[in-house]
Amino acid sequence: MATVTFDTLSYSKKLKAAGFSEKQAEIQAETLKEILGTELTTKKDLAETKVEIIKKCDNGECQ
Repeated sequence: MATVTFDTLSYSKKLKAAGFSEKQAEIQAETLKEILGTELTTKKDLAETKVEIIKKCDNGECQ
């Protein structure tokens, strides 16, 4: 699974420059960091899963 690097400080500064309060900017940055911190499925992950499914079906494990 892939991970994403996210600069919360830079994002927060941009939000404040756009008119967000400091608290709003902090909450936005932390929330987005949490969202991006979840594991993301890559094309490679999907391809590997597809191969596994095909192998199982070839072995008669699919219905």
